[in-house]
Amino acid sequence: FTKPREIRRIFSIKGKGGTGIPFVGKATRNNRERAALFSLGVDEGKETIYARLQKQFVGQGYCHFPIEDDRNYNQDYFEGLCSEKRIEKYVKGKKTYQWVKIKSGIRNEPLDLRNYATAALEILNPDMEYLSKHKQKISAETTKKPKVKKKKRRVISKGI
Repeated sequence: FTKPREIRRIFSIKGKGGTGIPFVGKATRNNRERAALFSLGVDEGKETIYARLQKQFVGQGYCHFPIEDDRNYNQDYFEGLCSEKRIEKYVKGKKTYQWVKIKSGIRNEPLDLRNYATAALEILNPDMEYLSKHKQKISAETTKKPKVKKKKRRVISKGI
């Protein structure tokens, strides 16, 4: 699916749990279609998300959420965003960390989607300063009155 769309910067991703896995790994093409596949360290991403959610002042890494009701950022969304917690577990005498759901009835899709969106932002690495300047330029152009073009008469035939 993604191979013909790579020119539009659409890539395949695969989540991988466990400690020590980088949030966004190098792209591999070791698959049947030779498509770029990025491996994501989902545990590292969840730690980043929870650290950003704890920030109380606007700045780098602060999470902004729209307040409009029609955007579906309601109580269910935020319960899903905070649906997991990290626990310490000892496996074969070594301390490891695992992410487990707090309650079994709460869906964790908002957390996973935020994780994948953060990874997509890191993979694409857009120039945010340029985008903000470009957005201001476009908003200034749309506030101007559009010029009305005078309609030209079309010549159907010039005769014989």
